[in-house]
Amino acid sequence: MVSRSLVFVALLTSAAPAWAQDVSAVSAGSHFTLVALGVLGLIIGRRAAMRDTDQD
Repeated sequence: MVSRSLVFVALLTSAAPAWAQDVSAVSAGSHFTLVALGVLGLIIGRRAAMRDTDQD
């Protein structure tokens, strides 16, 4: 079971050039959106963590 999981993860993480040919490019607006969502998640997570420590 564990060996099958490791093989599955290895196959998913290996970047074969044949697979990369079918990938489409992401526009610059999408990059900005992903970064903004990541920063927003960090801010929300940080505030939630600070709120939890204040209640203790």
